Amino acid sequence: MKFLCSRGAVVFVVFCSLFIDITIYGIVIPVLPDLLQGKFNSSVGLNGLFVAIFGLGVLFGAPLASYVSDKYSNRKLPMVVGFVALAAGSLGIAYANSLAVLYISRGLQGIGSGVTFAVGLAAIIDIYPAEMLDTPISIAFTGSTIGGTSGPIIGGVVFKYYGQHGIGYLMFGAAILILIIRIVIPDSDQINASLAQEQNNPKTSIDLEDGLPSDEQGTDNLIEPTTDAKSALESPEFSSQRKEEQADKEITYWDMLKEIRIFLMCIVTIFVYGLVCSVEVVVPISFSEKGLDSDKIGYSFIALTIGSAIGGLLMGKVLESKYVTNKFGPYKKRFVFIMIGSSIA
Repeated sequence: MKFLCSRGAVVFVVFCSLFIDITIYGIVIPVLPDLLQGKFNSSVGLNGLFVAIFGLGVLFGAPLASYVSDKYSNRKLPMVVGFVALAAGSLGIAYANSLAVLYISRGLQGIGSGVTFAVGLAAIIDIYPAEMLDTPISIAFTGSTIGGTSGPIIGGVVFKYYGQHGIGYLMFGAAILILIIRIVIPDSDQINASLAQEQNNPKTSIDLEDGLPSDEQGTDNLIEPTTDAKSALESPEFSSQRKEEQADKEITYWDMLKEIRIFLMCIVTIFVYGLVCSVEVVVPISFSEKGLDSDKIGYSFIALTIGSAIGGLLMGKVLESKYVTNKFGPYKKRFVFIMIGSSIA
């Protein structure tokens, strides 16, 4: 199918990836009191650790996967490995009979989520020019927002009727589903090659007089590069010079953190997600003490995320508008709106 080798296919798989990542993250949130305090008789303080260990997995998986993915120019294989980690961690939660197994499995889920989240967004960046990134990125992040809404609801209902095994099997099935989708969709370099081939080989019109494609007329006027120019481009000295120039352009994580905008984005991310995670820990405990079941606790998270879904879709269109681009510039506009949104939050 032609769609499989299109940009839309990559956006679709990343949308599904972020949706399932965050759904898997959120499925367990409303059931924490029943699972940790009810089954394992653990202290309430361990609820926060359960949320934090997922984040630690992301912190380990995302940078490592990003480095490996860039080094070997491969987006597909790291994402496949990430989904396998998500599936394995989900099965671990389904059969966990001790806190140690439960927490290790949750950490494995975090690693898988970090890998697929980071590399998935990189796959979109690979196939779109910078000025066209806003809409596909906003679509992808809408998947994560919808997952944030549906995850707690689904988890609360499934746990109420099917218990620990039910939510574990559900997360495992979701991970396997997106794994299959990722395997079917080609990697970014293959899609770029396909797009380049389409641009370089457009449909040619036929000249009725001589039966030759019109693109072939006038080819005698093309100037062939001289032998000296070819030999200069193919010489070892030229190749080594290009490699040295590419090596000089390599950017490390520390180099990126020295950029004030990237550093501020890291601070904003820590602040925003810190607030969200604190809500995810406190709300289930508070509502559980008031006698609410896991399904009703899950419903309460709708209010937290439904606005984000709407905002994410709208911002993609707003950022691509000519007015905003001319007002703030093609790159600064994103920084400005992120800071405004964070201040409102």
